[in-house]
Amino acid sequence: MELKILLPGIPAFSSRGYLGWSTVVLLQHKGKNILFDVGGHNERLMLVEKLQEQGLTPESVDMVILSHLHYDHAANINLFPQAELVLGRRELEFAATEEGRIHPFIPLGIADYLQKWPSLTLVEGDEKLAEGLT
Repeated sequence: MELKILLPGIPAFSSRGYLGWSTVVLLQHKGKNILFDVGGHNERLMLVEKLQEQGLTPESVDMVILSHLHYDHAANINLFPQAELVLGRRELEFAATEEGRIHPFIPLGIADYLQKWPSLTLVEGDEKLAEGLT
């Protein structure tokens, strides 16, 4: 398995709240291109450029694993509609609640969008996704 950091994470705090940029990692395993988190909207072009530097396009990503649904981790998911999406069941369930729908860090409408994802795998915890990948 080969891991490459496409976008390094940067946490920041201010008197107005939290600013965050998540780490986006490309895992290449047995011919599959897997992204761990997909970053925020403000990183959209950078993410596509970083994929291109690896000889990839958004369409060549086979799987996306989202650690959670905060905007800095999940906002660019719509770049990868062909990819299998792996997400924690409890995370998606929370995002679909009234509290989740108004949560300031969760993109508006993401739960409804992801529940219709063509290839969605909801996990309960530590599950083996591929040989050597849990």
